[in-house]
Amino acid sequence: MWNIFKKDDDEFDETLLANPLNPDCDPSRESDWCHFENITYDGAGIKKMKAAHTYFYLINIINFIAPAGYWAMWALIKIDPVNNILPIVDEVMDFITLITDFTTLVGGASTGDYDGDGDEDADDLTYLEGELAAFETALTDLFDLFDVVIQLFTWPIAAACVVASFNAIASYWVIARYKKTVKAPTKTMRVGAWMSHVKVFFWQNFIIGAGITALAFLDTTDLGSGEFDMTTNGLIFIVMGGVYGFTTIFNLINYKTERKWFKMIRAYAAVNHYADDEDFDQYGKLNGKDADEVAEIEDEDTLFDDNEWSW
Repeated sequence: MWNIFKKDDDEFDETLLANPLNPDCDPSRESDWCHFENITYDGAGIKKMKAAHTYFYLINIINFIAPAGYWAMWALIKIDPVNNILPIVDEVMDFITLITDFTTLVGGASTGDYDGDGDEDADDLTYLEGELAAFETALTDLFDLFDVVIQLFTWPIAAACVVASFNAIASYWVIARYKKTVKAPTKTMRVGAWMSHVKVFFWQNFIIGAGITALAFLDTTDLGSGEFDMTTNGLIFIVMGGVYGFTTIFNLINYKTERKWFKMIRAYAAVNHYADDEDFDQYGKLNGKDADEVAEIEDEDTLFDDNEWSW
């Protein structure tokens, strides 16, 4: 079969067009879309296959950056540093000031003049008891704030973010191996790697993605925060579940078509790029060898005859 995309002008047959339905399609420009526009594979048109191919590229970009959004939501709306962390900073600074005052107060024990009015009387004991009570209250309040913050760091939602981050590695490889339809026939090894990673992404998202969503839900139970709050863990669960659900549904819709795209690219490459490869031969049929020549070649390549392996 003649390669319609040969670069040698002396050998190129201009009557062989990749798209005979479009005479204006230049056969020497193999990456022009017009060469592909009338292709079908197993009932799927080129536009449908291209749409599926583009979908898997875009959905993997979304799934690759999604964990960054999960971590941001966890930090900003679950931990909420403005309302939960900054007050602790203020309390700690106030507590440091209180410790300084308390140190000064203890220093007055040698004279017994705790209130600093110049004499020792009952007011000094009352003042000391008041300062001790204030110190105890401030220390209790500080511990209560720490306890509130610690309760915010529930393990299910944090585990969901961690697993989602590792899960994004599958999407990275799909993005890295992407090739446009018009360029793919000349990069069949890259296309093969692409399809392998798409398959990994399909099943990894289906299984591990469900686990990520389940972990996010567990945060609304007694294993986590113990409540479903639409402003914090509930919202994160809905977002994670929404991304998983959307990805899974459209993966199921497009995966079969993407497999057809992959097979179409291999068939297209075989017909238009590799059919005339001078190094390719099949039983002497393509390069003019007769059966005797083929048998001789096979004998030369054989290290041992079958009878030499007999005992």
